[in-house]
Amino acid sequence: MDDLIKQLEESLLKGHRAFLETLNTGRQLGQEIPKEIRALYLWHDGQQGESEFLRDLRFISFDEAAERASEAKRGSIFQKILSRLFAGRILRSYPLLVDISGGGYYFDPLKRNVFLAEEGETHLEIGDFQAFLKRWTLIADKTSESMDDDSLFQIRAEIEIECSSP
Repeated sequence: MDDLIKQLEESLLKGHRAFLETLNTGRQLGQEIPKEIRALYLWHDGQQGESEFLRDLRFISFDEAAERASEAKRGSIFQKILSRLFAGRILRSYPLLVDISGGGYYFDPLKRNVFLAEEGETHLEIGDFQAFLKRWTLIADKTSESMDDDSLFQIRAEIEIECSSP
């Protein structure tokens, strides 16, 4: 896993330096946290501000991820029921890269895989954490900070389709 994170860092250095500059210093997490999540947050603990690499998705800090999970568990009984019905898998998962609405890439500690979700529904099973890191690296390799949004989103979509094909 360390090799994949190193490859990601090298790819980001080539074409996404502004994104790298937004990343927080890494941090140690306890043994109760899945090893994949510990490795990611040891590398960097999320980012400050908006992303120049993914435009609509942010790599959130571990504290922000924990706060989102805590917020989802608070609220009225009606809100809790709705959350469990429509976002149950998201509630037990670690958000990795998310947009303003809460959609994005999540790590499911029970299945030990990453999935892409929008509006509480799983849209795409990414595979294990290593597959997620490989996709992130591939996107970094094929894009740059100077790309327009349409080109960036087109490349991301192509990579998702390519990586999802059997």
